[in-house]
Amino acid sequence: MDVHVNVLSFSSVLLGEVLAEPKQALADDTCLEKLLDWFTDLTAHGSSLLEINPCLIAFISSVCKTKTAEPSILSFALKLSGLLASTEEGFYILKQQNILESIFGYQEWSESCVWEDATVRSGWVHGLRSMVRHWEAMFFLFKNGFTKVVLHLQTDKSLFVASEANKLLARILNFSERTATRTPSSENGNETDLSEVHKDRGRPECPEWADGITEVMKHVEDSLMSGIPFHTCQSLKLVALSLVHCQPHVREMLWQKMEKAIEVLLGNGQSSLTQLLIEVLQAAARTPLLSKTDSSIVTLMETMLYALKPAQAIPFATGTMHLENCPHSLKKKAIGVVLQPLELVTASTDLQQLYSDPVKELGCQRSAVEEQLSQKRSCISLLCLSLSSTAELAGMQNSLHLEIPVQSVTLSVLKVLKVCVGMSFSSSPSSSILRNLIGCSKVQKCALDTLASLSQSPKSTVFRSEVLSVLLQYLDSPDTDCIVLQKAFQVTLKWLCICSEPPPQDLFLTEDLFPVLKKRLCDMR
Repeated sequence: MDVHVNVLSFSSVLLGEVLAEPKQALADDTCLEKLLDWFTDLTAHGSSLLEINPCLIAFISSVCKTKTAEPSILSFALKLSGLLASTEEGFYILKQQNILESIFGYQEWSESCVWEDATVRSGWVHGLRSMVRHWEAMFFLFKNGFTKVVLHLQTDKSLFVASEANKLLARILNFSERTATRTPSSENGNETDLSEVHKDRGRPECPEWADGITEVMKHVEDSLMSGIPFHTCQSLKLVALSLVHCQPHVREMLWQKMEKAIEVLLGNGQSSLTQLLIEVLQAAARTPLLSKTDSSIVTLMETMLYALKPAQAIPFATGTMHLENCPHSLKKKAIGVVLQPLELVTASTDLQQLYSDPVKELGCQRSAVEEQLSQKRSCISLLCLSLSSTAELAGMQNSLHLEIPVQSVTLSVLKVLKVCVGMSFSSSPSSSILRNLIGCSKVQKCALDTLASLSQSPKSTVFRSEVLSVLLQYLDSPDTDCIVLQKAFQVTLKWLCICSEPPPQDLFLTEDLFPVLKKRLCDMR
């Protein structure tokens, strides 16, 4: 109650000053944003702002009459109106007093010079987005033709306004679909007609709603194929924002509208769109669309795996393997992408056979990986990325149902660890790459983390003697980095815990490990 009183007192004083001179700019307009945050918090806890502070309507009405107030005050009034109308009760109160039509009427705003100020445009979109939380607000938006305005503002010269417009469009798609699909589909399995979703809800039909959703989807399709980079980016962002939260039939309609465009954009190889295309495919793959027999998502994700730069492909492949219901074939190809740098560095024929036969497309990516590995800096970065992702997947291979060649990976990781401490290696096509790893503590840390994860697999225990031997080299070497040394001790403990034969374990402890520990703990030099 004290909070309500404090907010009431502060807001009454502040709004009184604003009403007294609405054209005068506030010395610090952040107080308006703080006030709006307080109002939002009160609304979230079920309080009625109009009951707490009746002067809010007077403030909004005053701004509506002139539309010549300072831009920050106009923006605040628009945002506040949307917040008040976010409840059905508040919506009806503002509607009865003709405030909604007055404050949000686009025709009047477009004829006003203040519309040129991005603060006002942003406030207008933000207010509508706050309002659209119930059907009455949705009807209001569509019946007044605001959809076209919002679609236009999606590519506004102000990135802040464009972002707000995208959020509003996403809310429209998500809200309409979430509500509409409460009505069952027809018995023959066809898509629900958008114009029919209100009949069983006791609400008046709104054909503008169906037309508005269709208009948004058509706009997305046209923007993706427009060839205008900013328009394409904005529509990709919109799809990524809304796709996961849509219900089945709107999601399917939206995907059908953009599916071909995504294929074309992937084929064009525009690097500026890469991250957005990744986000769209990841969003689509987290929906039931991935499991549909006629879905192209799997094919598109495979194309993306081989089209990405190596540093982008590995995280994308790792995320792919975390997907629920991810097809086995896609998982296998994703594993190949993750392990490829490790295979090339260690010249492991076992790892190469993992994917080289079924996946011809990797040839193109292979050359890109080889180029990265030929340079010391990118070699270390890419190998660490491969090792870190392998460590993550090795620790989750049972829960994710992954078929990782544990023994081959273990041998490759051991080879990396040996090379890092300067242990001899035979000349091979990868020897020039291996020289980049000597003394690299960053690679050592990642390799040790991977070795720790591999200890959880029963298939790796056959190499425990070799693993402990390599770890002992790290523990005994005076040149070992302190953090690497700490990790080496931790990994040694993990591998000792999986030893099932007491005699060899006891021998390692008494003859190998204890002398090293004595040296580390007692030698003060």
